[in-house]
Amino acid sequence: MNNKNMQEDTIIQQNLFAIDNEPKDLESSTQIAEDLSNTTLKEESQKRPRQRKISTNFISRFKNDSNNERKHDCINEKSYSYKSVEKQKLTPVLKHYVQLKEENKNRLLLYRLGDFFECFFEDAVLISNLLEITLTSKDAGKEIGKIPMAGVPHHAMERYCAELINKNHSVVICDQLEKSSGNYGTPLKRGITRIITPGTVIEEGMLIAKKNNWITAIHLSEINTKDLYEWGISKADVSTGELITMEGLSLSKLFDEIIKLDTSEIIIGSQEEKNLLEEQNHQITYTVTQETFFSIKEASSTIKSYFKILSLEGLGLKNLDNATKALGGLLNYLEKINPSNLENDSSLKISLDFPQIQFPKDHLIIDYQTQTH
Repeated sequence: MNNKNMQEDTIIQQNLFAIDNEPKDLESSTQIAEDLSNTTLKEESQKRPRQRKISTNFISRFKNDSNNERKHDCINEKSYSYKSVEKQKLTPVLKHYVQLKEENKNRLLLYRLGDFFECFFEDAVLISNLLEITLTSKDAGKEIGKIPMAGVPHHAMERYCAELINKNHSVVICDQLEKSSGNYGTPLKRGITRIITPGTVIEEGMLIAKKNNWITAIHLSEINTKDLYEWGISKADVSTGELITMEGLSLSKLFDEIIKLDTSEIIIGSQEEKNLLEEQNHQITYTVTQETFFSIKEASSTIKSYFKILSLEGLGLKNLDNATKALGGLLNYLEKINPSNLENDSSLKISLDFPQIQFPKDHLIIDYQTQTH
């Protein structure tokens, strides 16, 4: 090998190690190449350790960029969160997006733009990580600049939603409610057409075959004896229409039932009840709704309205206040998360059978470890 080729090979090797962009002294490189003893190679490797190149993707910019001034084509750090931007300065489409996002703070919002369902701000960064899709940007207005954006094709939306649901995220679908008129100056009318939570999946392509997908509501009623609580549970599989409600005593029995259910989603009426249950078992996740959903008056009214009956006695709920509260809270939640736009789409409506009343004392409770064996 002549001296010229040896110099070129050395430069290539240096570039592979990404030390810097400046060429090294060719004379010293040539001297190293002539002596390939183990001792020499070890000494040189210590002087020139391998270094990982720093990623320059959008996520790194959001997390690692300093507060220095940026050029117009860079993402504005202040606009990383929808909470930190001035809504009046946003484009009309993003104003609507932020309005819907404020109404669904704890859910991912997929917003239809053309052939894609897009997420913006922090939701975009999150789904780009969860789904391993490309994070891009969108102009949010002259004074705001570009904001993060990530999306999925509309024809593959169900598959990507299934991945998000499997990772215990809830998804709000905002779709176009009218066809394009060709007038590009007028935004299309859009609205929420579907809210999907882990326990309210109806679409067959998102369900696991031969397994119930339970959503469960829990109500706790404290009594005088310490650590003893009366409780009510209602569970439903919205894909099959099965509905079961029960009540019992003591937290240990309650957790036996929860573990036995293997439920996808648990809703509860107050933060206090959630804190109490998490003290006993912090591995279970709960969704807090409104405490009024679980009041005896509103729960009874909701049950009567849902099943179109005049009295709860025919359902077997007489004197079962905790079971009634849990059932009312569950039905109220299911009605609230189904937007009015679904009225004309019978395929996505939730329809439940009359509830089956169960009493834990009439059954032998098999603990989780025994069941697994």
